[in-house]
Amino acid sequence: MVKRLRLPLLMMVDTTLILSALFLAYCLRFQVWFVPSAYLEQFLELGLLYVVVFVGTFYLLRLYHRIWAYSSTNELVAIIQGVIAGSLIVVTVAVMVGIDFPRSIPILMWAFGILFIGGSRFGWRLYREQVGRKLKQNDNGHQNGVAHNSLIVGAGAAGSLVAKELMNNGVGVKPIGFVDDDPNKRNLQLMGLPVLGNRQEIPRLVKEYRVKEVIIAMPSMPGEAIREIVQICRAAGVRTMILPGVYQLISGEVSVNKIRPVHVEDILRREPVRVNLAEISNYLYGKVVLVTGAGGSIGSELCRQIATLQPQSLILLDNYENTTNDLFVELRDADPGLS
Repeated sequence: MVKRLRLPLLMMVDTTLILSALFLAYCLRFQVWFVPSAYLEQFLELGLLYVVVFVGTFYLLRLYHRIWAYSSTNELVAIIQGVIAGSLIVVTVAVMVGIDFPRSIPILMWAFGILFIGGSRFGWRLYREQVGRKLKQNDNGHQNGVAHNSLIVGAGAAGSLVAKELMNNGVGVKPIGFVDDDPNKRNLQLMGLPVLGNRQEIPRLVKEYRVKEVIIAMPSMPGEAIREIVQICRAAGVRTMILPGVYQLISGEVSVNKIRPVHVEDILRREPVRVNLAEISNYLYGKVVLVTGAGGSIGSELCRQIATLQPQSLILLDNYENTTNDLFVELRDADPGLS
């Protein structure tokens, strides 16, 4: 039922927006807040033509078959193309049938058409995002109490993904800004959140914004830098969390479930090594892989990476049953199809 009503409803909205844009174009052209009586017939003829052509053009370009709740620049480009095509058709037809109109009207209609049509689509997206975010925050608030403030270390690609995930699925965590050592990023915004300072300013920011948690979102950060941040956070009385590794970015698996406390191996990590993932994947794909010492820090991380490369089977071998079983449960939850 809703699906059948969607198309006529969108067409009705666009009809209203097109006529409103044309009315505003005439008002600006003649510097009044009404259509002069001498141009009323012309306005009605041109309005009918604009509605038929624009709605028809949007339909042919399949603008009514897009999911506008997730609209992006691709949808904006499609709207601009539709308005340009529709405007050219209207002017051509109007000249052919003898509809006289001020030359400024098509130019104003082109601008207002993009503004009104594009604004309605992106306004709907913004509304859906805000409502969805508030509903999730309310649910998380009921489940986990009042959301606590968090700082994200790293105003880069990983940081933006973490911020977006927290804002959409916050599970009681509210990001209030970023910390980054790059002075050029200071006072800039990412995902609508400000870059508040560098790592040395974490104690001040913790007090000022009542931060309860600091999240490190820099997968390639050296262990020495992580150790320093952990020490700063410990002195400030807040806990430190971390986004595990760059593999989550490659696979698009950045989620609040991946964020965990800082482990010893994070601090002791060596300098990053460039790995040929394609070559390793081709070598291990479809193979039965046995990992000895799987319950240790190195072995467990090795198992996590191998599990993403689709082996036929992954065998975990270690003297310590508890850590091996924990790793088994973790891998099974991450990929139920892994044997």
